[in-house]
Amino acid sequence: MTFQESIGFPVRLNDVPGFTDDHITRALAAAKNPQLKSKLENMPVALSADLVDEYMGPVLRAAQTGELSLIRYSQRSVIGQQIERYLRHIGVQAPHRYAFDATDPLLSLVASGLGWALSTPLCLWQSRQYLDAVTVVPLPPTRLAQRHFFLLSRENEWAGLDADIARIARAVIRHDTAPTIRRSLPGLPEDAISCPDEELP
Repeated sequence: MTFQESIGFPVRLNDVPGFTDDHITRALAAAKNPQLKSKLENMPVALSADLVDEYMGPVLRAAQTGELSLIRYSQRSVIGQQIERYLRHIGVQAPHRYAFDATDPLLSLVASGLGWALSTPLCLWQSRQYLDAVTVVPLPPTRLAQRHFFLLSRENEWAGLDADIARIARAVIRHDTAPTIRRSLPGLPEDAISCPDEELP
C-alpha cells in the first residue's frame, strides 16, 4: 500500500473521487438480491442474504477507511474464545469490528492489507495459499495460548482401534504435518508444535 500511495494511486475507497457511504449501502443491497443466492453460497465461506451485513459490511467499511484493525475469529468458535482470553491476559484491548468463523476469509483480509489477526500454526497451514502475502510473528509463550487435541473413546469398545488411531495420528504429525509447517513458517519456535509419545495421565 505504501508504494501505491507514493504514486498517488487510491489505496482506500474514500480516495476514489465521488465515493460515498451510499455506494456501500447499494453494494450490500445488491448482494442480497435473490438472483445472487448461488454466488453467495459458492464463496470461500458460504454466505446467505441475512449474513451479508454482518460479514461483507465490515469488509467494505475497512476498504473505505483503510483502518487496519484486529480481524477476529468469531466468538462462536472455540479458537475465537481462546484468543479473546489471550488478548485479555496480555492486556490488549482492541475494538470489536470484524469477526469470521473460518481462517480463509480472515487471512484473505490480512493478506489484502486490511488488518492483522491472531491465529495458530495449524490454522495458518489450512489457509496456506495466503502465507506468501502475510508476515507471521510468534507471540510470547503462555499456557493460555496453547491448544491441546484429545482422542476420546468408550472403554472396551472397538478392540484397540483408538490406540491405532492415536499412533497413526502421532506419526503423521511428527513426520509430515509438523515438518511441513516448519518449512513454511521458518520463524516458528521449535516448541510451537509438540506431540507427546504417550497419552497424558
